Amino acid sequence: MGTPSCASGNHDLSTGFSPIGWNPKWSVMRPLAIIGLVLIFLGVAGLVVGRVSFTTERKVVDLGPLTASVDEKHNIFVPDIAGVCAVAAGLVLVVVSRRRI
Repeated sequence: MGTPSCASGNHDLSTGFSPIGWNPKWSVMRPLAIIGLVLIFLGVAGLVVGRVSFTTERKVVDLGPLTASVDEKHNIFVPDIAGVCAVAAGLVLVVVSRRRI
């Protein structure tokens, strides 16, 4: 019988090929793939950077117009295992999203 085709005969529905390049299966990126890519990016960033530093300002004395403040430095360390787990989870999500059609 052959492969099904569009009524106009312009493209083959079994492959999703269209002369104008539009493929309904891939017209919108799947949410799982997007989440997977974000996890991969954050995991690699965590492995490369290793820690995040930031400074906050805390008021020590506040007597009318006279104020005194202290800058406090904070460090947040990103464990290597967290970066590796994020990359692995992201890869799993991307692979799973590609297989579900």
